[in-house]
Amino acid sequence: MAGVWRLNPGEELDVGKSLGADLDSGELLDGSPTIEIFRKNASGGWDDETSDFGIASAQVNTAEFTDQDGNVVPVGEGVVFRLTAPATEGEWVAEISCPADDGSTPMTSVAIVVSREP
Repeated sequence: MAGVWRLNPGEELDVGKSLGADLDSGELLDGSPTIEIFRKNASGGWDDETSDFGIASAQVNTAEFTDQDGNVVPVGEGVVFRLTAPATEGEWVAEISCPADDGSTPMTSVAIVVSREP
């Protein structure tokens, strides 16, 4: 898992994540992205808590963007969307996937931390 997105409760944030590491040269993302958000439960399993977040305008990037690690993501190699944090503080993991033009479905994950700033 690479990166951490930090938000205050209820905060909206435009985010983007590269899937380029799983693409061969010349391949591009070509489909509708899927974003799922999970939280570890007391028994060590994972609960799907996607519905606790707002996810809007998920799409393959049509312009280059710079991710949270300072990497430039070329057109067609990333997923961008608006994320709205829940009112609840906590830690989650987002799994982001999108079909590619070769028939594969690259996936990456990122940690999400929701907490009030001190």
